[in-house]
Formats: sequence, C-alpha cells, structure tokens
Amino acid sequence: MRVPTAKRCLPILILLASIVFVPGLCVASPSYDLFLKSDYGQARFWLNTQTGQFRWEDKPHKLLIEAKGTLAFPNLGPVIFTFSGEVPGYDWVSICLKLYGTTATGYLAAFPEGEPVRKVVSNMYDRDTRDDLPAEQKRAKKEAPKRPAPPRVEGLHPYPAEIPRPASTKAP
Repeated sequence: MRVPTAKRCLPILILLASIVFVPGLCVASPSYDLFLKSDYGQARFWLNTQTGQFRWEDKPHKLLIEAKGTLAFPNLGPVIFTFSGEVPGYDWVSICLKLYGTTATGYLAAFPEGEPVRKVVSNMYDRDTRDDLPAEQKRAKKEAPKRPAPPRVEGLHPYPAEIPRPASTKAP
C-alpha cells in the first residue's frame, strides 16, 4: 500500500479547511432594526424585530448581554419585549421592555455568575425614541454631504416697467 505524498494531500486539506473554517468566518452578526437609548443613564438596546435577537449595553454597570427574546403585542396595547434565562457570564438575566408608541420603559436584572446575592439592575427610560440613532448612523449623518444652496438670482425687480403697479386701494 502506498502512502499519499504531501503534494497529493494538499488539495484535499485545502478543500477540508474551506468547508470547516470559512462558514464560521462568514457568519455575520444579526442586523438590528430597532435601537433605543435611555434618556437617563447609559443603557442602550438593539433589537432585530424579526428574529428576537437583542443586545443590551450599560457601560456604567459593565453589562453587555446578547441573546434571543420574544416580542408580544397583547390587546393592541404596548409592544412588550421579554427575556429570562441564562446568558454566558450570568446565572440569570431578566428583561422586560415596553414600547408605547414613541416611548420606551423597561429594566434588566442580571445575576452575575458565581455571586448568588449580587444583582445588577439597568433601567431604560426613553421619552422620545425618534431621536435615537446608533453612533455609526449619527456619524454617517454628520458626514453626509449637505445639499447645495439654490442659485441666487439678483437684479430682478418685483414690478418691471412692462407690468403696471397695482392700484392703491387706500381712500383719499
């Protein structure tokens, strides 16, 4: 029996590596179509409304939690987003966020792993969700070229000689 040489094995190894490793590199993070920024504090919330993938970030509390939650629309009232469960680094995380038109309120309670009595709470209160933009979009909006000013036309008179002025309606 002949042992394959390195030249013969190289194409097979490249093919196997491309099958095993490339799909892992090409997986993109979920795109989020909703972004909320708390008016008070540093809580920020991203949500993909189709899949339920979310990201909650609170820098002062050193929280960065990514998982998949659920959206509900009970009785045509507020939109409610909830999540409860284990997340890497936390024994348990609970989120409840309510969206009332253009207002959002909610909280996140996290129990760090291995600390049974410590609880970290992050609050979300966003009075006007229409003014929220992620930093990337704000930067892009700022850097976007401004519309050129309309051309100015000078030397036109409101009443040229060819058009008589309107008669005065004042009584003598």
